[in-house]
This record gives sequence, structure tokens and C-alpha cells, in this order.
Amino acid sequence: MCNMFGFESESNYRKKNLRIFFPSTEEHDRVENMIIQNLSNEIPIVSDALFQRTNKDVFMGNLK
Repeated sequence: MCNMFGFESESNYRKKNLRIFFPSTEEHDRVENMIIQNLSNEIPIVSDALFQRTNKDVFMGNLK
């Protein structure tokens, strides 16, 4: 996780809001809503999502 997102150590992101991994509130909310729906319906989570590194670079990733 550190290398992929550009953090120096786990302490830079542990216990923080997951919003720090997404380039926009809309993308965070979309993913969060999908996770909540899938978990409540016991459906596996598989989706592409946009993520953001600490240097603000945006990249496509896959949630599984």
C-alpha cells in the first residue's frame, strides 16, 4: 500500500478516512455505496475504481 499510493509508512494512512485514497468525493461515495450494498446483500466486491496517490496522480485500480 505504501508504494502504490506514495506513503512513507503505514502510519501515514492508518486510522484515516478512506477518502484520502480517492481523487474525488464522488468516486469515494460511489465505491463506499457499492461496498455497503454488496456487503448487505452478501455479494462479492469486484469493481474498477479511480484512486489517487499522495502526489495527486490518479490511477485506475481494481477492488476485489
